[in-house]
Order: sequence, then C-alpha cells, then structure tokens
Amino acid sequence: MRLFGTYTAIYCRLSRDDGNVDESQSIQSQKEVLTDYVNNQGWKIVDYYVDDGYSGTDFNRPSFQRLLNDIEAGRINIVVTKDLSRLGRNYIQTGYYTEEYFPSHQVRYIAVNDNFDTFNEDNNDFVPFKNIINEWYAKDISKKIRFTLDNKAKNGEPRNTVFPIFGYAYNANYERIPDSETAPIVKMIFEEYIKSGSSTKVARLLKERKIKIPSYYNAVKYGYNKEKVMKLSDEELITWKTDVIRDIIARNDYLGTYTTARSKSKNYKTKKRYENENAYVFENRYEPLIDKDTWEKANKILKRTRAGLIPLEDNIYKGLVMCADCGRVMKYDRKKNPASKEFNFLRYYCANKDCKENNSIQKKYLNQIVKDEILNLKDIILSHKDEFIEFVNQYDKKGRKIETDVEKDLHVYQNKNDEIDKYIMQLFEQNVKGNIPKSTFEMMMTKYNKEKKFIEEQLKQLTKLEQQQLIIEDYEAKINKLIALLESINESNVLEYDIIHSIINYITISSRNLENYQRKHVYNVTIVFSVLDAMIKEFMKNI
Repeated sequence: MRLFGTYTAIYCRLSRDDGNVDESQSIQSQKEVLTDYVNNQGWKIVDYYVDDGYSGTDFNRPSFQRLLNDIEAGRINIVVTKDLSRLGRNYIQTGYYTEEYFPSHQVRYIAVNDNFDTFNEDNNDFVPFKNIINEWYAKDISKKIRFTLDNKAKNGEPRNTVFPIFGYAYNANYERIPDSETAPIVKMIFEEYIKSGSSTKVARLLKERKIKIPSYYNAVKYGYNKEKVMKLSDEELITWKTDVIRDIIARNDYLGTYTTARSKSKNYKTKKRYENENAYVFENRYEPLIDKDTWEKANKILKRTRAGLIPLEDNIYKGLVMCADCGRVMKYDRKKNPASKEFNFLRYYCANKDCKENNSIQKKYLNQIVKDEILNLKDIILSHKDEFIEFVNQYDKKGRKIETDVEKDLHVYQNKNDEIDKYIMQLFEQNVKGNIPKSTFEMMMTKYNKEKKFIEEQLKQLTKLEQQQLIIEDYEAKINKLIALLESINESNVLEYDIIHSIINYITISSRNLENYQRKHVYNVTIVFSVLDAMIKEFMKNI
C-alpha cells in the first residue's frame, strides 16, 4: 500500500462552456465544499488552485499548470476536486492524469462527488466511462455554442470587438459607421496608392503629412495597448509600415461589406483558429468608404507588383507583362541606345536567370499591339452588342445549373452525416447505461460506421466537384462594366494607365517566332482581359 502525506491542493474550475450552471457549481461553492471535506479529514490545505473561465477540454490552464509545478516540486501529496469533470472533460487526458501521472508522482487524487479515489482502486472501474460522458457533455455544449454563434454569423449580427477596423467607428448597436477622423485617411490611402502604385510611397507621404498610425487611434479612442503605444516617439507614431498600407488596400470591408465567421477551430478540443473558406459575406451592409471601381483598381495593383522606382505614368503596364516561357513578371527599364548613347530604349524583359529564352519587347511595339487589340475589341463588341449579351447569358444559365445541383446534393449529404453522428452518440449513451445488449450495440455500430463512410465519401466527391465547377459571376454587371469601359475608350486615352489596368488582366510575351526567327521585332503577344476573357475571345472568333 502506498503511503501519502496530507499536504492537499484544492483544485476548482468553471468554464463558460459549462452553460448556465447553478450556484452549486460556482467557484465559491466548490471551495466551500472541498474545504469542509479536507478539514474533516484532518489534512493540511497547501493552496487553492482556481481556473475560472477555462474549458475542461484544454489542460493548458494557468492554475492547473501551477498545480503540476508544485507536484513536481514535492509540495503536494493530495489533489481534491468536486467531481471528475472539474479536473477535465477530455477523457484521454483526464485518464492520463488519474491513472498515470498522479500515481507515478505518489499523489492521491480524489473527486468527492464521484466517490473516486486513486487510493481505493476497487471503486474506480466506472471512471473511464464517466470521463467519456464528461467529454460528450463538453462536445454537446460546444455544439450548442457553435450553433448559436453560427446563427448569429449567418444573420450578420454585429459583434462587440475590442475596436472597429481603421476608418470606422461603432454606433450604439456596434454597427460600423464612418469615423470622421480616420475615414478620410483611408480614402487618401486608396487614392495615393492608385496614383503611385507603391505602398512605400504612400507610407512616405503619410509620414510627410504627419498622419498618425492606426494603433495610435486605437489607443486614444478605445484604450487598446494604450500604455505601450504612448511610449512611442513622435516619429514612430507617424511611421507607417508598408504591410499596414497593403492590409488596408486588401480589405473589402471598405466597400461596406461585412464578413462574419472569418475563422474557425477544427474541433472543440483546440482553440487554434484557421481561415474559414465558408465565411458569411454581407455586401452593402454599411456605408462604404471606397467605391467598387477604386477598390478594384487598387487591388489589381496590389496583387501584381511591389513598389518600384520608375514613375507609374511611364510604366503603364506595371505588373501586367509576363514571360510566356517561365511565367515571371517582366522587368521594365531604360536601355541605352547604341547609336545615340542615350537611355531612350524602353523595354520589358525577363530577368529570370533560369529562363532560357530571354524574352523581351520594346515598349513602343507593345504599345502598338495593345492599342490595336483594344480598339478592335471595342469596335466588335459595340457593333454587336445585343449578340454579345445573348452569348454571355448562355454561359450564365449553364453555370447556374451546375451550381444549384451541387449545392443541393451537398446540403442533403451534410444533413445525413449530422444525423448519423447523432445516432452514434445516442447508441454510445445507451450502451454505457447498459440499456442494450453488447451484440446489438456492435451490430448497430457496424451499420452506422458503414453508412457514415459512404456519406463521407460522397461529401468528399461533391466538395471536389464544387471546387472544380464554374465560378458563377454576376454576368449582367460584368457586361455593363465592359461595355461602359469600351464606350469610354478612344484613340487618345487607350494607352492610359487606368484604362490598361481596368481592361487587361495580364499579357504574355514571347519575343521569337519559330518561322520568322531571324526577323527583328517579331513577337507573340497574348492579352488576357480582366472581364469575361474566355467569352470575349470565343465570341470574337465567331464574328
């Protein structure tokens, strides 16, 4: 028989995951019950270890870790909790502490209400099942909480976060409204980024104008990290980081869009969050700070390029020109003309050392190709406007049919999967309670597992199909956007930066043609349009 000392640790835990608990489960109640118990045994209380607001599925709790440190230091002989669920609701880890950790450290563990005592092994046979039930309870509570939060997210209900995104404030209902101080800064950032195409230049301009960084406003207006922020120097408070500029540009929130459930955890046992691909997006929910056209222009630049030293008005194809062989974005520079020895030879060239083709193109030749292509596109589309609209609508109908069928099947099989999970849990509960024979339990589990495996395979295939299917777009809006853009183009503005970046997604360049390799200025140029590219090209082939 092992001999234990009487130096006792009282451990109490309560979590929001436990739901609306009554007073008997409160921290104060746990302390009182356990103190009376320990005193009646004549043992010495070393300390109270309290984790208030911590989940039972996570054992990385501050007071629990402090308890383990005191056990390792030899200061504790006995650990007492009100019941097993206070120790934890993860049956594997709870079993580890009750069956391995405490005994190996010569520590006696007692769960008073469950009549569990590691000193008396004869009464502990049912404990593994009780730990499983405790974990089921935690899972059930987690499901209910997730369901409630998910419903709020689906409805787009505003949440009280520490502070709103930069440029907005909260009203009394925690809805976003433009902030009179910071909204103009956001607008200026977008305008200057489109002009310069460089987050570095925008950051430099903000500093020159002595505009404070977002963390300053969060500290002053909402008290977030106030002590730390107020220790920054005057220069640090106006020194903007380029990644902050880029984060602001990338946010679709400035279009008045509200996105909920951006992240999620894999399961109720882990608190680590992952990006949620199925977040709920509510467009036009709040007053926008940026119009859609401005946002799209800025983000097109953001996706393709980093800050450069060549003026944007000169480099009108910035980030658009790509090597046809290696796929890298081509560099732009001024090359010295051998005859005049002046830097007036403007070109795009592939700087990838691993690319064997050394593709390049003079800007003046690229200008002519692009100009001819865009003006030709304008002439054909505007001359056959009605036919083009009808042609695009056929794509729209085809795509929507695919989307509807896949979504419907996914919904059906997801409901079936949830139903099977529910049946399996009920079957486990009945087995633990001894309400069904073991043979019946095993037969039903075999049946459910087989059915679940089939459903999960169907879900896997449908999800794969959903990812591969056509991306359904608002074709009507895209048609109107394209036509309006083409109507605004003429001979004099066709090569302006805004026009180029509004209508072209990217351009691939190959500077050689196998049949005419010895001819100078022979290029294979492919222009991919940013709006309805595949449809445009198929339509133009048939005209």
